[in-house]
Amino acid sequence: MLLVWGCSTEKNAFLNRFYHDLNAKYNGYFNANEIIKEAVVSFEATHEENYDQVLPLFIYPTQETSQALNSPMDTARKKCEIIISRHSMPEKKIGSFQKTEWCKWIDRNWLVVGKTRFYKREFTEALAVFKYMGIQYDKNPIRYEAELWKAKIHLETKNYEEARRILDDLELRLEGQEEKAKSKSKAKKTKAPKRKSPYKKTSKKKKKQKEEEEKDPEVPLKLKKDIALVYADLYLREGNHKKAIEKLEEAVKFKHKRKFRARIHFILAQLYQRSGRPEDAHKMYSEVIRLNPRYDMTFQATIYQALNYGSGDSRGVKSKLLKMLRDDKNKEYLDQIYYALADIELRENNKVKGIDYLEKSVSSSINNRHQKAKSLVRLSDLYYTEKNYIAAERYYDSTVAILPETYPGYNAIVDKSKSLTELVTNLNIIAREDSLWTFVNVSEKERIKKIEKIIRGLKEEEARRKAELEELAAGNLNPLPSNTGQPIAASGSGFWPYNSTARGIGYNDFKRVYGNRTLEDDWRRSNKGKVMQDFVEGAEEEAEKEEHTVEFYLKDLPLDPESQALSHEKIQQALYDAGFIYKNKLDDTDAAAKTYTDFYKRYPAAELTPAALYQLYLINSGIDRERYKSIVIEDFPDSEYAKILLDPNYKKQEQQQRMIWEKEYQRVYTQYAQGNYAQALTESTEKAAEPKNDYTCKYRYLKALAVAKVKGATDNPELEEALKEVVLHCSEDPIGEIAQKSLEYLRKQISVAELKSGQGKYIYNSTDNHLFILVFPNTAGSVNKAKTSFSDFNTASYTDYNLKVSSNFIDADNQLIVVKSFPDKEKAMNYFLGFKLDERNVTEYREGFTYFIISEQNYAALYVDKNVQEYVDFFQKNYKN
Repeated sequence: MLLVWGCSTEKNAFLNRFYHDLNAKYNGYFNANEIIKEAVVSFEATHEENYDQVLPLFIYPTQETSQALNSPMDTARKKCEIIISRHSMPEKKIGSFQKTEWCKWIDRNWLVVGKTRFYKREFTEALAVFKYMGIQYDKNPIRYEAELWKAKIHLETKNYEEARRILDDLELRLEGQEEKAKSKSKAKKTKAPKRKSPYKKTSKKKKKQKEEEEKDPEVPLKLKKDIALVYADLYLREGNHKKAIEKLEEAVKFKHKRKFRARIHFILAQLYQRSGRPEDAHKMYSEVIRLNPRYDMTFQATIYQALNYGSGDSRGVKSKLLKMLRDDKNKEYLDQIYYALADIELRENNKVKGIDYLEKSVSSSINNRHQKAKSLVRLSDLYYTEKNYIAAERYYDSTVAILPETYPGYNAIVDKSKSLTELVTNLNIIAREDSLWTFVNVSEKERIKKIEKIIRGLKEEEARRKAELEELAAGNLNPLPSNTGQPIAASGSGFWPYNSTARGIGYNDFKRVYGNRTLEDDWRRSNKGKVMQDFVEGAEEEAEKEEHTVEFYLKDLPLDPESQALSHEKIQQALYDAGFIYKNKLDDTDAAAKTYTDFYKRYPAAELTPAALYQLYLINSGIDRERYKSIVIEDFPDSEYAKILLDPNYKKQEQQQRMIWEKEYQRVYTQYAQGNYAQALTESTEKAAEPKNDYTCKYRYLKALAVAKVKGATDNPELEEALKEVVLHCSEDPIGEIAQKSLEYLRKQISVAELKSGQGKYIYNSTDNHLFILVFPNTAGSVNKAKTSFSDFNTASYTDYNLKVSSNFIDADNQLIVVKSFPDKEKAMNYFLGFKLDERNVTEYREGFTYFIISEQNYAALYVDKNVQEYVDFFQKNYKN
C-alpha cells in the first residue's frame, strides 16, 4: 500500500518524492550518464591527433565518426525519456503547475537527453532541449549548464557570435555575483549587528521570500572553469591565440583530471610556440611530460621541447634526440626525430646535414603522412629558396602525391609544383635538343663513335642500377635516393638518355618495381624479390633490342633540314616559355632575364624574338630598358610589340576596333536570328572572305548555319564543305570545336527535320566530355565581366581542372558562357553544385539565369537547334532527377 501510495506523481509528499527521486537519479540520470562516459572514452581512444596543428580542446565526433556513437547515445536518451515520462512530478505541467517540478532529478535527465543529441550531432534537436530547459527551469541553476551546452552547439555550427553572446552573459553574471559577495563581506565587517526585534514580522518575511523566488538564480561557481574552457575553444576556432592563451591560463588553475590537464598544458605550449615564446613553450612541454599522458603525446612534447630549446647550446638536445633514435619504442616515430634534428641543423646553418636528416625523415616514414608531407615540403622549400628548381620540382612532385588537401597552403604548393614541372619540362626539351645537336655537326664516323661510347656508358649504368635494385629488394637501401649535394641537372652537357636522372633514378625505379606500396612493416617481403628479378631481366632484354643499338639513336637526330627546323622551333618555344615561367610564376626576374637574353643571342630574328625582347624591356630599367625598346622598334617595326612601344594607346585602339567588329557581327547575326537566312548567308560569306579578325571564324560558322537553313541540312554537300572550312581554319578557336561536333553530328545523318521532331536529338552519355553553360542575355550587362568572374571562381576552387572560359552567341538576344571541359558527367556536376553554392565570385549570375551542364555531342546539337528550353528539360530529367 505504501508503494502504491508512493507511485503517485500528483502528491507532493515525502514518500512520493523519495520514490521518484530514487528512480530518476539511478535508473535514469546515473545509468545514462555512465553509458555516455563509457562511449565518449572509447571514442576518444580511437581519435588520431594531428600534432602539426594546434590540438582541439575538446574531442567531438564528426558527421562520419558520430555514427559509432549512435547506439549508446540512443540507449542513454531512451532511459532518460522513460524516466521523464514516468517520474516527472506533477506529470502534467498545466495551470499553476506549469513550471513546478517536485522530483529534483528530472532536470538532470533532460540535460542528459540534450547531451546525447549533441554527441550524435543532432544539433537542432539538442538546441530545442536546452532551450526548453532554459524556459522550464528558469529559476534553477541548471539553466546555466544548458546555456553552456547551447554555446557548444553554436561553436560546432560555426555560429561564433551567438556562442560569444552566451559566454559573455554567463561571465558577466559571475562577475556580478563576485562583486556582490565582496560587498556583503565588507558590509558584515564594518556594520554592527542589529538587535533582533521580539516581534515577528511575518509580512516582511513573506515579501522577502517572494522577491527571492522571482530573482534569477546564481551561476554555480563550479561552472567557472567550464566557461573559461568553452571561451578558450571559441578563441582557438577563431585563431585568436592571444585570447585563447588567457582563457587557458585561467582554466588551468582549476582542478581537472590528469589526462585533460595534460591536454590543456600541451595546447598552451603549442600556442606559446606559435606566439614566439619558446621559453614558455619549453616549460609547458616539460609540464606535459611530468603529467605522463599517453605515449604519443609524451613523445610529441619531448620533440617540441627539443625544437624550442632557445638560443642555448644545442649539443644536449641533439644528444637526447639521438638517444631517442636508438630506443625501440620510437621505431614508428623516427621520421619526427630526424625532422627535429634537421630543424636544429638548419637553424645552425648546417644545410648539408639538415637536408640529410630531412631525407632520412622522408625515407623512415611508416604511417605518418602528415610528417612525411611536412618533411617533403621543407626539402622542397629549401631547394626552391636556393633557386635549385630541378631538385625543388622533384620533391614538390613527391609532396603533392601524398599531401592531404587539408594541409596548410595546399593550393599554393600544388601551383608551385605545376609551375616547376612546366619549367623542368621546358629545360629538358632544351637539354635534349641541344644534346642532339652535338651529334649533327660531326662526321658520320665520329657520330657513330660517340654513340657507341654512350651505349657503353648506359650498359655500365644499368649494371650499377641492377646491383642497387637487388640490394633494394633485399632491404639494404632506402626507397628514396639520398641527395645531400646538388641534383643531376637537365642541361646540355650530357646526352639526352641521361636526363631522366634529374627526377631521381632510384625513386622512379622503386615505384616501377613496387608501385605505390602501402606504408607498413616488412613491405619488402613476400614475392618482391621475384618481381625485382623479372624487372631486371625484362629491362635487360629490352635494352638489347633497342637502347643498345646505334640505330636507336640515329633515328632521333635532326639530320635533315625539316627536322632541324623543327628542333629549333622546339628550343625557341621552350626558351620563351621557361623565361615566362621564371618571370610570372616563380618571380625570378634574374633567371628570366638570363633566359630571354640567351634566346636573343641564339635566335636574333625568330618569330618569338620581338616577344622576348619586349619581356627584357619590361624586366630592365634605365639604359638597358631603352636599348631593348630601340631594338624592337628598329628591327621589328611591324610587330605588335613595336606598335605598343610607339603608341601607348595602341591597345586601347585595338579594343575599340574589336568593339566595332563585335557590333558588325551582331548586326549580321540578327539577320539570321530574324529568319532572313539568305541575307545572312550573303553577308556572312562576304565577311568571312575579308581580312581576318576576331570574328572571322564566327562568320564562317554562321555561313554554315545559314546554308543549312537556305538549302537544307539533309544531303547537302555545301553544308558539309562549309563546316569543314571552319574546322580547317579555326582549330584554335572555340567555334572550331563546335563545328567539328556539328560535322560529326551531320555525318550521323540526323536531319534537321528529325531534330525538330525530337527523336534522338540529345543522347545521354555520362562518360563523354562535358561543358558548363550559362545563358547570358545581352540585357544582363558586360559578358566580359561575367567571364572574368567565372575565371576567378575557377582559379579559387577548380585549379586542377584546367578550365577555360569563352562565350558564343546562341541567338540575337543571348550569349552562352561556356566553361570547358570536364572529362565526365560527375566532375561537371560537381562544378554545377559548386557554382550553386559559391558565395564570393559568381553569386550575381545565379538568380534569373539559366545554367546547366551538357556533353560536347549534345552541345553541337543544341547549337544547330537553338532551343535552349528543350535541352533544359532534357537536363532536368537526365541529370538533376
